[in-house]
Amino acid sequence: MDFELSIQNSIDWVDSNADRIDTLAENCHWPNPYFSSAWLQAWWKRADVSHSPVLIIVENSQGELVGFWPLVERPGLLRSRGIWPFISDEANYFHPLAQLTAVPALIDGLQSLLSRYTFVWIPLMRNEFWDKYLAPKVKKSSLLTITRSPRKTFLIEQAKQSFEDFLNQKMGGKSRKSFRYDQRALPEQGNVEFEVWEEFS
Repeated sequence: MDFELSIQNSIDWVDSNADRIDTLAENCHWPNPYFSSAWLQAWWKRADVSHSPVLIIVENSQGELVGFWPLVERPGLLRSRGIWPFISDEANYFHPLAQLTAVPALIDGLQSLLSRYTFVWIPLMRNEFWDKYLAPKVKKSSLLTITRSPRKTFLIEQAKQSFEDFLNQKMGGKSRKSFRYDQRALPEQGNVEFEVWEEFS
């Protein structure tokens, strides 16, 4: 199947293709709500002015959007330039919106950017996406800019202590005071329901 790869550098492309992005989001292999048009547009309104969009776009021969990976250019150290995913400070997912057949073209697009940027930083990545698509590309490439460092994003420690003891150990006095303030202020925003979890199931 033939695909057309392009790189767009304007948020206007997201605005004018919002319906196409959302249609792809509903039919892609790995759902990612953070890359819906609404999330992208809302985040961009508060993004740092030093950011510039770098959108990897893949269309099929019928002109349908089948791959979309929204990234941003940001200045790095020593006047370097790197690219991060959109919403990198909030999102929990950074894999592209794509039909599986379009993923190799997206990877080609990402690799092509390494001739213009010092590095690509993607904080979280699905194992399937890395193992099946990115890792083989990296092994064949002389570009050492793409590396992966597995990490744990959170760890729940099962312990015999009560939750109050756990909370007191993990949070300082100022944090607990701020938390109590938030608890009192939250009901002013509407109905609030508190759930207490006392054991792991």
